[in-house]
Amino acid sequence: MLPKKAGVLVEVGSGEGQLTVPFADLVPRYKIIALDRFKGAYSGNEAGLLSTIARNGLNARISVVVSDYNAWLTCQRGSKYDGVISSEFLPEITSKRMEHFFAQCHRVTKPGGLRQIRLKSGLVIRSKAARQLLKDWDIRRSYWKLHSGTLEMDGLEIPDWIIVGGIKQP
Repeated sequence: MLPKKAGVLVEVGSGEGQLTVPFADLVPRYKIIALDRFKGAYSGNEAGLLSTIARNGLNARISVVVSDYNAWLTCQRGSKYDGVISSEFLPEITSKRMEHFFAQCHRVTKPGGLRQIRLKSGLVIRSKAARQLLKDWDIRRSYWKLHSGTLEMDGLEIPDWIIVGGIKQP
């Protein structure tokens, strides 16, 4: 999805670099700003990320910024970056903040740039909730009758990840 040129991408919620480093290998002409607060349960991730960057020889291409995503994005001028990416960040914010987050990502992305967010759910729903979801997906009653015991006991796992992406139009 990215043009074959050089540029700067922002990764929001970089953590220990589980997306950052492999992605850097896929886009060798791009620099990446890895943005994360590294607070609470994630407080040890900064050292892990810096170590991974150094071990892979990516110090010149990946810069780490310790900041709240909202504060940092708000301070950036519009249409500055070639793309904003994220992996598993959306579950960390409320739906109201998510709307603002998407607006900020759009604002700082250059026309023709990429916005791609990966969400890993890991969500398992059971019984009535699973039945309602299947109904919403237009699954037939015969499927429910055949699998209701398993769905009530084990639940239905929501797809492992969802990608929300797009290209900012000029």
